[in-house]
Amino acid sequence: MSNSNLAPLLVVDDLTTEFISGGNALPAVRNASFSVDRGRTLGVVGESGSGKSVLIRSIMRLLRASDVRHRGRIVLDGEDLLTMSGPRLRATWGSCMAMVFQDPMTTLHPNHRIGFQVSEALRQHFKISRNEADTRTLELLRSVGIPEPTRRMRQYPYELSGGMRQRVVIAIAIACDPELLLADEPTTALDVTVQAQVLGLLKTHQSQRGMAMILVSHDLAVVSSRTDDLMVMYSGQIVEYGKTATVLNQPLMPYTAALLRSTPSIDKPVKSDLFTIPGEPLPTERFQTGCRFASRCQFASEICISDQPGLTERPDGRRYRCHLPLGSVESSEALKVNLARGKTAAGLPVSEYSVAKGA
Repeated sequence: MSNSNLAPLLVVDDLTTEFISGGNALPAVRNASFSVDRGRTLGVVGESGSGKSVLIRSIMRLLRASDVRHRGRIVLDGEDLLTMSGPRLRATWGSCMAMVFQDPMTTLHPNHRIGFQVSEALRQHFKISRNEADTRTLELLRSVGIPEPTRRMRQYPYELSGGMRQRVVIAIAIACDPELLLADEPTTALDVTVQAQVLGLLKTHQSQRGMAMILVSHDLAVVSSRTDDLMVMYSGQIVEYGKTATVLNQPLMPYTAALLRSTPSIDKPVKSDLFTIPGEPLPTERFQTGCRFASRCQFASEICISDQPGLTERPDGRRYRCHLPLGSVESSEALKVNLARGKTAAGLPVSEYSVAKGA
């Protein structure tokens, strides 16, 4: 692949991913557009079912072609992944982009030893001897903090702890020095201490190797300190995008603000109620004329019910999908109206939101 440092490494342009079922097309990702520069980390957050995992699996081309239809473009270092042939795509996996999956136990093959699974990609891409591959495998296992790597090479996945298995998955992902690493909630199945170790390991190898990374997480605390840019997804759509610190400190989309308020904090009084977003996420396949968050939004007005908001971009690069962005006069007026009538424009009681002072 080309290596121009001026252009973004990854460009996703108007990507829609649909699952085909019974002759019907069920959209899971809708018109997603974003880019990732070399060496930078993009965080992707949102509730379960928002389309995060489908998005990065679409980028990796891991969804079965017979069941899925893509529209748009996914350009990695100048080449469109959606038009690549099978052999070219297989050559790209590992050497140009790689993925760390959520559950290492289902990622690793139960019937193959650890050494074989790590060295397989090395032998495939570099055409080296088995001895050379084993030597590099030992180095990789050491680099991800696995003790006694010679013994671990002979073991099977079930003989390792969850944290150790995830380190093996990371070793496999970085084996061929990919330019882009995709991590799909890589710490979900791990305890808090091991989570921090794994995230620190990813950050260290990213810095050492100059990789770009997309980090998918449901944990805002994880992305707040480990990403440069942040993308918020809801019901298959990108609803907010910008520099991580700016998005978290000054959210424009009510959904982003609601996610932040839903995050537990040690600063809150003991036994205080945890804020929850009322209602349920709209299934991605369900058609809706207006904003897909309108039925759960305390700021919703009539325009939010009737018109689908586009993704507005500001001069500073901030993007948001909202008719009444937070901080605007219009959103303040809509909130006052909803508080006065006790319901949002969608008919949901405002009292369910536990509206914060000055919201």
